[in-house]
Amino acid sequence: MYHFSYKNTLIILVAMITFVTMLISIDGERVSGLTKLLETDLTDFEIHNLYKKARTEYYNGNPLKAYDLYKTIHGARSKDLRSLKNLVTLSEELGQYEDTLFYLNRLINLEPENIYWKYKKGQVFYQSARYESAYKLLYDTYQLLNQNNNKNGQILSNKEKSLLNYYLGKIHQLKGETDKAKKHFQNGIKLYSDLPLNYMGLAGVFKNERQYKKAVYHYKLSLSRDYSLSFIYPELAILMEKLNNYEDAYYYWKKSLATGNSTNRARKKITFYEENYPAIIKKEESEKEKKRENIYWRRVEPVYGENIPELRIGLVEGVKSISFQASSDFAFVLKGNNKPLLQGNANTEWSVKREEGTYFIFKEKKLIRKYKSNKPLVIKSNKHGLFLLYDLAYGKGYFWADNEDRQFRGALEAYPVNDGFNLINIVNVEAYLLSVVPSEMPAWWPHEALKTQAVAARSYALAHLNRHKDDGYNLCAEVHCAAYRGVEKESPRTTKAILETMGEVITYHNRIIDAVFSSNSGGFSESSYDIWGSKLPYLPGSNNMIDNNIEFPLDPYKLERWLITDTPSYSNNPRYSPNNSYRWVKYLPIGVLEEKLNIKDIINIIPLEKSKGGSVLKLKITGRNKSLTLSGGRIRSYLGGLRSSRFLIKKIYSPEGTISSLILYGGGWGHNVGLDQTAAASMADEGFNYKQILKHFYKETEIKKLYE
Repeated sequence: MYHFSYKNTLIILVAMITFVTMLISIDGERVSGLTKLLETDLTDFEIHNLYKKARTEYYNGNPLKAYDLYKTIHGARSKDLRSLKNLVTLSEELGQYEDTLFYLNRLINLEPENIYWKYKKGQVFYQSARYESAYKLLYDTYQLLNQNNNKNGQILSNKEKSLLNYYLGKIHQLKGETDKAKKHFQNGIKLYSDLPLNYMGLAGVFKNERQYKKAVYHYKLSLSRDYSLSFIYPELAILMEKLNNYEDAYYYWKKSLATGNSTNRARKKITFYEENYPAIIKKEESEKEKKRENIYWRRVEPVYGENIPELRIGLVEGVKSISFQASSDFAFVLKGNNKPLLQGNANTEWSVKREEGTYFIFKEKKLIRKYKSNKPLVIKSNKHGLFLLYDLAYGKGYFWADNEDRQFRGALEAYPVNDGFNLINIVNVEAYLLSVVPSEMPAWWPHEALKTQAVAARSYALAHLNRHKDDGYNLCAEVHCAAYRGVEKESPRTTKAILETMGEVITYHNRIIDAVFSSNSGGFSESSYDIWGSKLPYLPGSNNMIDNNIEFPLDPYKLERWLITDTPSYSNNPRYSPNNSYRWVKYLPIGVLEEKLNIKDIINIIPLEKSKGGSVLKLKITGRNKSLTLSGGRIRSYLGGLRSSRFLIKKIYSPEGTISSLILYGGGWGHNVGLDQTAAASMADEGFNYKQILKHFYKETEIKKLYE
């Protein structure tokens, strides 16, 4: 019997000798360039090794090699469903839709009762802009589902049925059959109300019909299901202008700029409104002033303890000025000097401005003092009071970007940089955690989960004291370090969890670990090496699935199904996992990507490398004039602010052969490394205590107490 050897390429030679090009009819459409597959004799052991190698090549960034290996297996075992399913997934991922249709035909022949393959084939026809063929298959599927005749095949989930209605609605919309389009979009919403695509479909129909109020309503519903769809903000701004609602139009142009959508146009529009509609800006400022006249100061208690480390938290960088109020009297002090420069009184608006090496201090907008100094200017409360900072910007470039007034404990410091300053909040670690823990995890979650978060956040903070050393502080207030939103987020339940674990940290070989965490792992926590290239022994990854038989890495086809379906896991708990968190579907107009990358006529997008859990590590984007490769966090950012980098792409082509839009199926929220906050809550419900939960995510670690 012949045994496979990579040195002896007998199989490939035989296939080349017998290579036959044929034309295959697929529902009346001619497809060329597909090869007739030749059965070859391989042992089960050889097949097993080929599967293993194909999967390795797929995750290591060689999808074409993986594709060829699956074709070799299929050549040996033409009725082998596993190889066929993987060939369907890989050919679609590579953008080779003719091959996808070819392999789907084989699957339909082998499993004629399985409605899923017919649905999938119609989906691929739609993606390749062959709408008549797509409509025939998708509508047949739609009717079969309504008749409930599909008893033996794979039944579609409500999410997939909702998407089926979306595709049918879009085809009717392209034909100008708006009533039929509306019917399918509405059916899709009834089947799965959390899917934003059908709301967007209705918004588009109403916009074309010039029913702008209804279009606005449905765009807002889309955002309520998934507020990461920030590309909708310019659409809303334009619609508000058509409705002569210039106040809301100005608001949405500002949201567009903050979230990085249509930025050039947004800047011009904002300038236009500020110059031509001063009443809008005046009204906005008046509302803020009214609110600041009646500040509700939170009642807080200072946190005391022996040897609690002090933290410097960067609130904003490179600003020229800040405005604030204080709940109690305070003092301005130059760092290193004990004598106050100036005493400030409570419940009064104060401002600090810096230019040309000089601090200018204003009281109720009137200049009262100036000091020329290169030293940091510290603002200290006299009675453990609070500071309310005006218009604090947060989340710049992310889909949640905005600004708001926030109250903070501790002291403030203007740390000089260039001709401005970084604004720093000085608090001890435990006071910092009083805000961070409820900012990162809802305070109503299980007590053991809150204690888990407290110990992880404390460990992370103390392990990263030098993260922003060059900027004059330890940690930032954003998700780059940890969300820190001030005292408004403090809660008695999280405070209790923090105080019960005071001083506790996670260690590995007596060193505090990099205790990273994210909202939802999608069912599998990645290794630090896969995501960041740093091989930390306590972060090898964690399987958070309830079914222990699901082992990673998955075959390409299984990975696709895993990302599309709501498979049971500790991360998939409706009580703790918000809509579109564990599994999500996102629509992205290709123009968003083209604008950010300055690339035109994108013809293909291919994931080149994936982690063990399926996170995309490298993404190749090819346009007619150039191609480029994205990696790391840039992938999420450029693809419209994805919830995570674990996703698969459905490329929707125009009749001209360029990509017009993307539909992305994804899993999880965040970087997916370390502690999965949602899974921690589910595990707490199951009876795990915080130490057990921590050891599940941080392997071979110990919990030690640094201080009381």
